[in-house]
Amino acid sequence: MFFVNGGKRLKGDARKAGRLFIVAVLIVALVFSIGLASLFTHPAYAAFPGSNGKIAFHSNRDGDWEIFVMNADGSGQTQLTFNTANDAWPAWSPDGSKIAFASDRDGDNEIWVMNSDGSSQTQLTFNTANDYDPAWSPDGSKIAFHSNRDGDWEIFVMN
Repeated sequence: MFFVNGGKRLKGDARKAGRLFIVAVLIVALVFSIGLASLFTHPAYAAFPGSNGKIAFHSNRDGDWEIFVMNADGSGQTQLTFNTANDAWPAWSPDGSKIAFASDRDGDNEIWVMNSDGSSQTQLTFNTANDYDPAWSPDGSKIAFHSNRDGDWEIFVMN
């Protein structure tokens, strides 16, 4: 039984109002705690396994976003990028030999590509806009990505 109003027992509408107040406080506390949690989390992102069965993903476990790969069961996690920039949005090439990704190493996000072991990291786009979310064509000859290089977000394709 709830007591409010200095410990006096409430009757009728006053009792309902007290319960509603308690429920409202609990809802506000729950919404607030969910909101705070979302400030400190980031949605998970992983690229579907390449033909080698590995999953590529980005994580900020070292304080900035880096690219990792792992086996489908979560074992064998290996960090592929090591720098103070943010490297994210990995995408496997269809044959599993390369990973395209976005990095802000030059001050804005550009599209990069590397071998599946992290070697030969090469910048593919060079502009002052943001280029994100690379995706390979099925034959591996082209990479699509979105960019705001002409003032609004559009999809671009490059070899």
